[in-house]
Amino acid sequence: MKKAFVGIAVAVGMVIGLPLYLYVVNHLFYKGNDAKAIVPVYIHNSQQFKVLVPERDPRDINSLLTYKDTSYFSKLQKNGRSDLFEIKIFSSEYKKYFEIRMFDSSPTIFLPDILSKKYVILTVNKGEWSNPLLGTRENPVPVFKYQGTSPITYGGVTYEVSEEAYKHNVTQYLSFMLTKNEFEKRFGKQAKFISLNRR
Repeated sequence: MKKAFVGIAVAVGMVIGLPLYLYVVNHLFYKGNDAKAIVPVYIHNSQQFKVLVPERDPRDINSLLTYKDTSYFSKLQKNGRSDLFEIKIFSSEYKKYFEIRMFDSSPTIFLPDILSKKYVILTVNKGEWSNPLLGTRENPVPVFKYQGTSPITYGGVTYEVSEEAYKHNVTQYLSFMLTKNEFEKRFGKQAKFISLNRR
């Protein structure tokens, strides 16, 4: 009887206590940058570029079209991580490297092959486009939305970034990929101005 009571108590603790613990810890320690007010500003201050995706050579690790499926630390979850899918391309038109970043998305691993030799429209933030430190292989210009000049489909599925996914990508990037210092340097004054105007 005593063992059964202990078992029930442990089960209840796991069902109620663990989610409550994760919520409290996330709320107190893993907020990230306060990017909510900046997301619309970041998106509004963007422009589009038509780019020809280079041909992918899977045998060449230095190919001008590469991809990486990785993870990033956003919140304390059961596995402690969230997914980040990145495709790096070089644009011969603009002589810049771009990196398409999709957060918490599960595109096919064949996406680089699907995009290979196609024209795409990249949506890029103007501040990052004009940043002289971005555009290199090591520090590509981040891209959170792309579309084909004609719909990009494979096997009856469309592989483009929706407006909702675009907003999510930008939110995750501003909240968790930029350091506090980077965020404050770029958006601190705007965030304070927006906050004051909302009062």
